[in-house]
Amino acid sequence: MENTEKTLVDLKEALQRLDNDMSLFNTLADMFLQDTSCTPEKIRELERTARNKNPQAMEEAGKCIHRLKGAARQLSANPLAEKAQQLEDIFRQKAEGDTSVLTEELIDLYESTVSFLRNLQKA
Repeated sequence: MENTEKTLVDLKEALQRLDNDMSLFNTLADMFLQDTSCTPEKIRELERTARNKNPQAMEEAGKCIHRLKGAARQLSANPLAEKAQQLEDIFRQKAEGDTSVLTEELIDLYESTVSFLRNLQKA
């Protein structure tokens, strides 16, 4: 399924949550864009380490993805938040699945969302 910019971030929903405060949305977007705690490189590294079901690695990966999910939800970046939830559930052993495939899907959504937010800030 190809993501369109319109579906990556539900701006209307986000602004409703923020009392139509575009300045606050931009602040949250800036914080999201500047956050280096859960970058694609970090996500890939954590996934590789957690792949063998190492409990400490699984917990660390779950925490990273949880932070990313929360930040995505604040911005109504719903596809990213939903994919993060799927991956977090696997890392927290609430579900089963292929973390390598979900990781790449999550990173694709993350990069598309970052691009959307950067373009929005330029507008």
